[in-house]
Amino acid sequence: MPSFLFAYEALLTKRKAEERARQVALASLQRRREELLGQIRISQAELATARLEMRHTLHPNAGTAVAVVPGMLDVAAIRSQTVATLGLVAKAQEAVRLLAALQPSMEQARAAWLASRAKRRAVESLRERHHRAWINARNKRDELGLDELATLRFRASRLALDPAHVESGDRSSDDLENTSA
Repeated sequence: MPSFLFAYEALLTKRKAEERARQVALASLQRRREELLGQIRISQAELATARLEMRHTLHPNAGTAVAVVPGMLDVAAIRSQTVATLGLVAKAQEAVRLLAALQPSMEQARAAWLASRAKRRAVESLRERHHRAWINARNKRDELGLDELATLRFRASRLALDPAHVESGDRSSDDLENTSA
C-alpha cells in the first residue's frame, strides 16, 4: 500500500530550518543578556563589599571600645578604594548600557522567531489536512473494495442456493468470462 507523500515536504523542511535558525539567534541574544545580568549582579556585590571596606577605612574602630584618634585616616587607602569603587561603578554602568542596547535586538529576534514558527505551523497544519484527506480517501477505497467483495460473495452464494436466478438474468462470473471471450 502506498505511503502518504506530502507535496510540500521541501517547504516544511525549509520552514523548520528557518525557525531553528531564528531560535538559535534568539537563544544567543538571551545568553548574552544572562551574561550581562550576571556581570551586573557581580558588580553590585563588589560595590557592596567596597562600601563596607570604605566604611571600615573611614571608621576603623567603629563598634569597639577603643577611642579614635582624630585626624588619623589612611588617605592613600581611601583614595585607592575610591578609584576601585569608581571602576566598579563604570563597569556596572557599561553592562547596563549594553543590556539596554541588546533589548531591541532581542525583541526583533523574538518577533522573527514567532513569525517563522507561525509559518511552520501553517505548513504543518496543511500537511495534517492533506494526511487526513489521504486517509479518508484510502478508507473510502477500502470500503468500496469491501462492498464489491461482499456483493460478489452475495451473488455467488445466491447462485449456489438457487440456480433459477441464472435463467432470470443474473449472471455468474463464469457467464461473464464466456461472454468476454
